[in-house]
Amino acid sequence: MITQIDHIILAVDGDSHEALSAQLKGAGFVHADAGRHAGGTENENVAFAGGGFLELLREQSPGSGPPIWFVETPRVQGVGFSTDDYDHDIAGWVDGSGAWNERFDKTLADGTVSSCQAAGPLPRELFYPFCMDRAATPWATLGATPRLRRLTFAGAAHQAWRDRFVVWFDLPIIDNGLVCGDVELSFVNGPHPDMRVSLAFDVVSAGARIPISGGVIELNQTQARSAPTVRGSRK
Repeated sequence: MITQIDHIILAVDGDSHEALSAQLKGAGFVHADAGRHAGGTENENVAFAGGGFLELLREQSPGSGPPIWFVETPRVQGVGFSTDDYDHDIAGWVDGSGAWNERFDKTLADGTVSSCQAAGPLPRELFYPFCMDRAATPWATLGATPRLRRLTFAGAAHQAWRDRFVVWFDLPIIDNGLVCGDVELSFVNGPHPDMRVSLAFDVVSAGARIPISGGVIELNQTQARSAPTVRGSRK
């Protein structure tokens, strides 16, 4: 069963990473780890409340990473879900065309190697959703305060993406969108022919809006709210 939003991959330009990281940490996000991948990329992970995190993904040097990942930055490139029954939750699509199921290694700054297992129904190109083989991330105790409230998928193909998420991840329906834990997934029409993703967080610091490609990261200064009420049933 899908348990929570595990992490969100944000493709960033190497020159803007430090400023974005500092702005997020000023809003209460907490550095979790950082390291390098064999494919020419590197990342910094910054946690939000509950242990989920933003993966700030950049090239190790200009042109070292897959070009399609960095053609637009900053941009939400991927959305990952935690699951407590990995094999069951990926079984319906993992053998399909373009699907993948792989182990990933990352070399941390101190030289140690961390590993994780993930699978997705689509190739890792401009945007892709995926499952992580863990019920929760290890960073719930870091003390991060921003709380992810909403992901908005906007574009001409928004309805198709909603239907895919229902089939792939068996997420409960709430009104015209979906819900994962206490996070709403909203699907709306927009100017992009496919779709782009925006993020909304509750923060205790001053609010801000961070523009990203085709969307925005909203940091809304607000009191904690109750989880959305789930209506209907799983499909």
